[in-house]
Amino acid sequence: MSAASALVAWAGCTTGHVFRTLDGGATWTVDTVAGAARLDFRGIKAIDANTAVIASAGAAEQGQAHIYRTVDGGKNWSLTWSDTTKGIFLDGLAFWDARHGFTFSDPVGGKLVILTTDDGGASWTRTAPANIPPVLPNEAAFAASNTQLAVQGTSNAWIATGGGKEARVFRSTDRGRTWSVSSSGLPGGTSAGLFGIAFADALHGLAVGGDYAIARGPTDRALRTSDGGITWVSAGSNAPDGVTTGLAFVPNSSPPTFVAVGAHGTAITRDFGASWTYGDTLTYWGVSVAGSTAWATGPRGRVAKYTGLPK
Repeated sequence: MSAASALVAWAGCTTGHVFRTLDGGATWTVDTVAGAARLDFRGIKAIDANTAVIASAGAAEQGQAHIYRTVDGGKNWSLTWSDTTKGIFLDGLAFWDARHGFTFSDPVGGKLVILTTDDGGASWTRTAPANIPPVLPNEAAFAASNTQLAVQGTSNAWIATGGGKEARVFRSTDRGRTWSVSSSGLPGGTSAGLFGIAFADALHGLAVGGDYAIARGPTDRALRTSDGGITWVSAGSNAPDGVTTGLAFVPNSSPPTFVAVGAHGTAITRDFGASWTYGDTLTYWGVSVAGSTAWATGPRGRVAKYTGLPK
């Protein structure tokens, strides 16, 4: 899910479908991207009512790694990037503004595959592998919520990982051209790591994660940073119970407010994860915030909209 405003939001789906609303969710249109019936769109960025970029998650060697762009409200989609290299598996999309963004893939040759765009997704440039730290054995990211990557300001970016022996955070301060990495202190594993990350400013951020094989329980964790993601500490003794799949920051909120979603509903925190206020208990995987409106998406086509979030 990606919201452009309180009225305009886009959602990616399976079987090549993309949904769009222009009236705050009262009605939706659905488009099927030509030739994409086998694709699962888990990365999406809504630029405005007419412009969006989508990325499919799946094995590149099976023809499932594609990026598309529309400038006419989804009537036509242009294929702007694809690859068939074994190991490539796109995990999400994030944009600093209408022109500058990045996406990334699971590792190839021991390095994450990171792509950047400076023309709104019309073309993509691969970051030199020499500018990316090596991954740990089995380290990658979980392509579920499109919030395992985050951007802030005009050039800061973060990627949250899992799968390896520990969850880590990759960070860039130059729009994805060069990267460094830090341990989060959270144990990783086949189904464990960080699933959502978001920043209130260049220094202060929050990350959530756990083990998705255990939908709710002792593995759920929230971590905070006050130095731009270099070091991470436990957010507090109150775990984000069952809401560790997706995370989003509420822009211009004071105190800084984050919205989390997961297998057991929604929650917000106003103190960087030290405490949580819970909402409903329905399952959601993705979350996006525009202004004081939050959107969440879940299984079986479920979409929820929350208005009047704390400012």
